[in-house]
Amino acid sequence: SSFRCMLVRAMAEDTFRPHGRSEVGADALKSHGRTWAEEILTYETAKRRPNLSNEDGGPPVRVTRGAVKEQERVFDPVNQRYREPATEYRQRLREEENRVQHLNRAMDVQLLREQPFNVVTNATKLEGLDFPGEGNADKPMHGRQRFPDTLVDYNIVSNKGFHEHHWAHPDDRPQPSAREPRHRKVPAFTQKDYNIVTNRYLSDHDAKLTRDTTLNKREAAAKYVERNRFDPLVQKYTNP
Repeated sequence: SSFRCMLVRAMAEDTFRPHGRSEVGADALKSHGRTWAEEILTYETAKRRPNLSNEDGGPPVRVTRGAVKEQERVFDPVNQRYREPATEYRQRLREEENRVQHLNRAMDVQLLREQPFNVVTNATKLEGLDFPGEGNADKPMHGRQRFPDTLVDYNIVSNKGFHEHHWAHPDDRPQPSAREPRHRKVPAFTQKDYNIVTNRYLSDHDAKLTRDTTLNKREAAAKYVERNRFDPLVQKYTNP
């Protein structure tokens, strides 16, 4: 194809130049060529021919075997320390500062999440700190809640409330919370206004029986009129 021919021609011109291989700098690699072939050549040179020259335009940097060995001997793998005393001192000082910072941060987190005293010796952990209080009651709660001792507000042994039966002083005992009784809902069909054994109303039996009889007659008459509008024997409508 024409693209392959242009690429081969550009590579051939670069190969047979009288001054040897061309050195392409960083600015030349970033700049765009005048033609497509020059851009392809620049890309191929950047991938296959790395630029090892100094930024000042000097000769390429030469990495010798002695320089590599010298860098390897900076740290002693047997004694696990730097051979240079100044380097070893700076490294130890940096590690000690990081260790102290990590321990201080861990102690702060422990004071926030755990008790402010030692559970074995009962000694306070806040000695020498500018803290509002040493007790657990005065300690501010940052992101944690006190786990309840029980889920009921009475003593499960004596069945008495904590305001009557509790280990604390009467003034410090927890007071019961006011609770309103729950409304009991009963299904309406279970409530009868008559006795199911005697089949009599609980109150005003005679008046309610007369009412039921009248309602039953009217209901029967309404159904008869709706179903039998025309009398075929007398050839008249039932409703005048």
